Amino acid sequence: DAEGVWLVRRGADRRGEDVLKAAPHPWRRALEWVVQLAEAEHAAEVASVSCGALVPRAMAFAGDDTWWLAEPLVSSLIAERDDASRPTETSPQALLWCPPESLDAATFTHAANRYALGVLLYRLLAADHPFGGAGIRHALAEAKSSDPAPFVDQLAGELPAGLQSCCLAMIAADPSQRPDSGKAIARQLRRVLAGKAPHRAAPAKRQRAPHVAKPAKDKRAPAAPATTIDAVWLLDAALRAGSLRWLVLAAGVVIAAFVGYTSWQRPP
Repeated sequence: DAEGVWLVRRGADRRGEDVLKAAPHPWRRALEWVVQLAEAEHAAEVASVSCGALVPRAMAFAGDDTWWLAEPLVSSLIAERDDASRPTETSPQALLWCPPESLDAATFTHAANRYALGVLLYRLLAADHPFGGAGIRHALAEAKSSDPAPFVDQLAGELPAGLQSCCLAMIAADPSQRPDSGKAIARQLRRVLAGKAPHRAAPAKRQRAPHVAKPAKDKRAPAAPATTIDAVWLLDAALRAGSLRWLVLAAGVVIAAFVGYTSWQRPP
């Protein structure tokens, strides 16, 4: 809240592993659980502290409430160490909750925990890991190379509008397609709970191609070639002199000039 992050000591009815074994759960209860954890993640983001890796053993459920068992943070505060600054989980099962870009280091940052929230929501609804079915190694390889498959038609038809798209966006292969904060996750899921369509990013506007002005056509009549003018002058001179030889020569030049002039005017 406004005063910071509160560490609450409370008994839990069930741990995360037990809740996941009982999946699938009604979509409304699943959303309420994930929203609470998303708000806890948002509080940690604002306070710039790490609550540890969000894996099933770090989740506790009591009735309609769910809690993040921030054991690394508690240990860090009690022992005055910074052990929770970069929490890691290297067990095979924990890696299934880690985003593909963080698998090599197995580091659970805030971005990794937001991805884990998407895995949790998927498993609460579908009772299966988004890349499960063929073993851990296959699941990790699939998470690196492709987006998760949509829910089966029967389950998708039972979900409210926008819930499936929200869930799949949280575990998209491309990190830029995922929500960028715990607050954004909680806001989107609360809209689904309220029967409202989640906000979608506005599509990028198409840019028009740059306008290139075409050169204006010269409508003036083309000037006659110099050869035509010379031939006409030669024909006039031959007529004045009265010479037949010059008259024939001038006529040939005029004909050749006329043919050249018409071909020069013809467009390519």
